[in-house]
Amino acid sequence: MVQNNLILGVVLSTLILFLFVRKLPVIAMIFISLPISILATFLAMQVLGRTFNVISLAGIALSTGMILDAAIVVVETAVRYREQGERVVDAIHKTMAEVSGALVNSVVSSIIVFAPILLMQSAEGKLFHDLAITISSALGASLFVALLLLPLLLRYILPSIKALDTTGDFVDRISARLARMVVSSRNRSVMLLLLVVVPIAGLILLAPKLNILPQVEGTRVNVSVNVNQSMNHEALTSELLMPINQLIEAEQEQQQGPLIDKFLSFVSGSSSVQLVLYPKEPEQAEQLKSWAKNTLDAAFPHANVYANFNSLLGFGLSTNRRVTIDFTGTSLDDLQLIGREVYEHLNTNMGYANPWSNTPLYNDDPQIIFTPKDNQLLELGESQYNLSQKLRALTDGVYIGEYSNGTKNLPIYIKGEDWDAINNVMDTPLYFPLENKVTLLRTLVDYELDVGPSSLYRLNGFRTLSINVTPPPSIPLSTFIDDSQSSSDPYY
Repeated sequence: MVQNNLILGVVLSTLILFLFVRKLPVIAMIFISLPISILATFLAMQVLGRTFNVISLAGIALSTGMILDAAIVVVETAVRYREQGERVVDAIHKTMAEVSGALVNSVVSSIIVFAPILLMQSAEGKLFHDLAITISSALGASLFVALLLLPLLLRYILPSIKALDTTGDFVDRISARLARMVVSSRNRSVMLLLLVVVPIAGLILLAPKLNILPQVEGTRVNVSVNVNQSMNHEALTSELLMPINQLIEAEQEQQQGPLIDKFLSFVSGSSSVQLVLYPKEPEQAEQLKSWAKNTLDAAFPHANVYANFNSLLGFGLSTNRRVTIDFTGTSLDDLQLIGREVYEHLNTNMGYANPWSNTPLYNDDPQIIFTPKDNQLLELGESQYNLSQKLRALTDGVYIGEYSNGTKNLPIYIKGEDWDAINNVMDTPLYFPLENKVTLLRTLVDYELDVGPSSLYRLNGFRTLSINVTPPPSIPLSTFIDDSQSSSDPYY
């Protein structure tokens, strides 16, 4: 596709030149700069270890018109002097004296624009390195051809130029009319207003919205099926993942909806299942996206289903359009209440895709709250910290150090046996060497069964609840951020 565009650009440039110049020798002189400049670009790519790819070929295609600019200026100026009766050598000398400085300034300033891109070390900057190298090399080569090669060739082409107007009467009439428009001071003021003030106002009012990179969508469909409660891996697999797989396989066997070439499904986190669908026919990607969302919405009404396409520029780049809204405070219950209201607002009123929170919005994870008995601990000379380490060893396990086997360090954990009931833990005997006593855990702590969030997040030392939202491709990132801030302001 890029190669075709490059060829099309050359053909269109030829047609435009023929429309205005209409002299084959002059057109041939101008087009000499094109293969030489592209050849110099290839040489620069070889020296810098670059390859042909979509970006480098796009840079060559974009530079096609710019390569011809310097040649057009030199050749047209020399032809004009020749038609005015100047000798060939004099026409060439006057041409180079007139345009050399302007050409150097123009080309060098265009090349300098790409210098910051070459200095960028981020993934986004490296993406456009090839573009900067190809365009800069092509422009530099075109300047070399215009200043050194074309004057030599003009020595042999100008004698064949007759005293004819190469631009035609139409161009002369347009030039004369434009000149008359700025004769009077009133016309000059009007032209100043139209050409300076109006563009500046338009620049401010019509500035495009901000995005990180263009949204180049692929044909792979990513589907997220989220539930509003935390579940363990086995429960998500049996209650959500397996039914989804069976539904898709059944629909495909009955040829309901677009055909799927292959699909991948897996449990993600504690409340979602992710699907990756590849359409049999790329042209049916949009239909597959709609079918997946509608089918899963109908089959799992208790879940939130989101479907979107993968980004072709997403691998290794900061194309992630996710926006995070943080709420900090001291009360987790208040944060969860605010989070549920914001989540519902974003999910229903604004129509944005796939909101999720790093902290569960509901307390649905079983927890055991241990409360130490300070008097008993004091009698045994035990601190609350040491007791908490023992409790961690009896439940989740506690890290105590590392062991080196000669090649790498291995972590060491102490963990008690698995237990089925809390009484098994409470009846565990603990030894306290300072008093040389053994006592049961239940004599040192009280416990309470409760539910709470499966995870906690802190930002700058404060409890924090974050709502992460990804805007749809049709909404610019800056617009989305402004809307999110205005909708979230009442909660701050």
